[in-house]
Amino acid sequence: MIEAICYILRTGVPWRDLPKAVRSVEVGLHPLASLVPGGPVGTPFQEDRGSWFWLHPLDGYNLHQGACARGQSGRRPGGPGDGRTKGGLNTKLAMIVDALGRPVAMQLAPANRHDLKACAGLWSEQRSGWLVADRAFDSDKLRAALAAHGIFPCIPLKAGRRKTYNFSEKLYAHRHTVENANARLKRFRRIGTRHDKLAETFLGFVLLAASLDWINSEV
Repeated sequence: MIEAICYILRTGVPWRDLPKAVRSVEVGLHPLASLVPGGPVGTPFQEDRGSWFWLHPLDGYNLHQGACARGQSGRRPGGPGDGRTKGGLNTKLAMIVDALGRPVAMQLAPANRHDLKACAGLWSEQRSGWLVADRAFDSDKLRAALAAHGIFPCIPLKAGRRKTYNFSEKLYAHRHTVENANARLKRFRRIGTRHDKLAETFLGFVLLAASLDWINSEV
């Protein structure tokens, strides 16, 4: 069963097109639904509060929905992870990683939602360290919320800003780790193009891909 799920994740093929070599009588029961406790909003990974978690890059990425993910009920936006853009219905994957680029929290949002709102709450489990994000997250409200949690924001200022904040270009240079994590996850065909109608099923595959990324990470 595990090999069948990983095959689906890598190739993005429908369950019915699984090769006989990896096919199982249990395929079709959508076993990944059990990986997403609490529904399709998001599931943080368990942090060990080790020394590598002092730096947390954050960002959101649009994922195109494949034709098989839309169906009759998927043509209207409004469901979890459904948002209409110029390219049609798309999903935004909001993700926060540690200093090594390993995902520690993820959630889905409509693709037409601003990154600041799509990523809201991902940092809530963090209790210290730095949050590194781009200019889209330059918000007084966000900075105040982070300060209340003892988190230091490393966010460049938008053009025309009157109020100034401290900013470290050296720390901001580490933001590429979240970009790299997104690129690695999108190597899995089922993540790069959403092939699942249900948000909880798709998020289950995303969590599986992130788990495999953790296993392959070099510490």
